[in-house]
Amino acid sequence: MSKRAKIAYQNIIPLVNEDGRLFEVDTTYPPITNDRQIILYIDDLTLNGDGVTTDMKVDGSVKTQEFFVSAEPDSDIFINSVSFFIAAENVVTDLSEFAGIVTPLTNGCQLIYESGEVGNITIGDNLITNFELLRMCNMNPQFGLNSNAAFKIVQAFSNITIGDNLTTNFELLRMCNMNPQFGLNSNVAFKIVQAFSNQDDGYLFILKFSDYGYEQEYSGGLRLRSGSEDRLVFKIRDDLNLTPSEISSFDGRVYGFKRRVN
Repeated sequence: MSKRAKIAYQNIIPLVNEDGRLFEVDTTYPPITNDRQIILYIDDLTLNGDGVTTDMKVDGSVKTQEFFVSAEPDSDIFINSVSFFIAAENVVTDLSEFAGIVTPLTNGCQLIYESGEVGNITIGDNLITNFELLRMCNMNPQFGLNSNAAFKIVQAFSNITIGDNLTTNFELLRMCNMNPQFGLNSNVAFKIVQAFSNQDDGYLFILKFSDYGYEQEYSGGLRLRSGSEDRLVFKIRDDLNLTPSEISSFDGRVYGFKRRVN
């Protein structure tokens, strides 16, 4: 059953084609004006959101430790991706381990999107091994093949400051969110071998929210609404305060943009 409706706003007349179909134009709401500019957003997951403590090698076995980014008062934040770096010193890490910890974690880590609008969404649960982290990130990125069908890059780190805090080739690569991808292969696992002061072996996992439907045309990313209590939280529920041969590095970095709404 059809219905008749009259659409009018001031002196604006809506456009209708010969079939009686109304023309529409997609636009944002609220509209993006000069006071709602898009601003680059890069931040680290930090302990209790303190903005300082990025090292996730902590003991969460008794009390869960939370590393997160949270909403801001005047801007919507749209998270495009999160990179997780995990490594162990002087060992060869395996996908069945967590960093270089031989046995899987007991409780596992979690990545949770906490939203007052849609509720809490568990993005990653039971993250007890390197493989589970890789699987959560949908096997991203892929580069550099080694003999185990895992991808490996050997990077020569030279403490050369190219920009603010860009002290290594790895930081430049990470800043660019692993773009471009080089040495591309169709297999699914990847590795990075790093030469710090000691030899570290580990993984860089990239969680891209575009893989889960958050395309630019939709919202641009996982949204933390301005003035809300929205958070993206990584929870550690095991003791990761261990020796460097078990875990030497573990952190997470968030990439996206923010848009002023006030």
